[in-house]
Amino acid sequence: MTYCKITTEGQAMVMPNPYRMTIANPNDAKKALIAQLDNWLEMMYTELPAYDPETQYVTDCWVEENGRAVQHWVVHSIESEA
Repeated sequence: MTYCKITTEGQAMVMPNPYRMTIANPNDAKKALIAQLDNWLEMMYTELPAYDPETQYVTDCWVEENGRAVQHWVVHSIESEA
C-alpha cells in the first residue's frame, strides 16, 4: 500500500520509503498503524478519464475522503491560439 499527505494545493506528498522510524521491515499491518499514528493517508488511485489529447489535457489532485487520499481528475480544454 502507498500512503500520502495531501498538501494545501491538493497534491499528494508520498510517504517516504524508507520511513525513518526504529521499526525494521514493517509488515502491512505495522505500516498501516505507523501511517495512521503519523496522519498519513492511504492512496486510492483512480482511472484516467476519457479525453481528446488534441483538444484537452488532464491534471490530477488529491482529496481526503473517508480517511483516504483519493485521486481526482480534471479535464481541461487546450486554448487555441488565434
